[in-house]
Amino acid sequence: MRVVACARYPVKSLLGEDLASVELDQRGVVHDRYWALRTPASRFGSGKTTRRFVRMPRLQEMSARMAGGAPLVTLPSGVTLPLGAPLDAAVSSVVDQPVTVAPEGDIPHMDDQPIHLVTTASLRWISAPDWAIFRPNLVVDAPGSARVEDGWIGRRLIVGEAELAVVGPAVRCVMIGSYLRAAPKFGVYAKVLRPAVISVGDPVTPTE
Repeated sequence: MRVVACARYPVKSLLGEDLASVELDQRGVVHDRYWALRTPASRFGSGKTTRRFVRMPRLQEMSARMAGGAPLVTLPSGVTLPLGAPLDAAVSSVVDQPVTVAPEGDIPHMDDQPIHLVTTASLRWISAPDWAIFRPNLVVDAPGSARVEDGWIGRRLIVGEAELAVVGPAVRCVMIGSYLRAAPKFGVYAKVLRPAVISVGDPVTPTE
């Protein structure tokens, strides 16, 4: 098995970047979900409403990519803006409430664990034409059409020079649309045991 896609989402719940490689530290993919749409009540834009998050519309009509250590956000209009007051105003208009694009503070932006992983076998199982709708950090090529990664829960993965611990299933929200009914849990969450750079083509080996 090998890595076939690496992705980073600089602003939580927005679309992100399909990359040739990603750098991992203990927090996860460097710069992944480090920024978020923050309300005046210090809750964060998401596809679901919880104690920390608040559901907002049109989040996946926007995307973010890193440039010079900070994100650039592309709006539904196609206009791309850097961090600052004009971006805050534009994003607030899109989601129809006041927000700022804010860096992570004492409250983490992650849903659960740092890394989200899916396999091509699971994507075939759910008949998804594109992995991007599930917004994983890593896509691993695996044979068959079963939910292979579910069998890795509680195990460790060697991914290139990195080591991950698979800790549980990824609980999904309405952002995956019609797939939610078939897969309220899809893919797995993992934490970083040994940081490294992971690249497309790196081998993936589950340990016992």
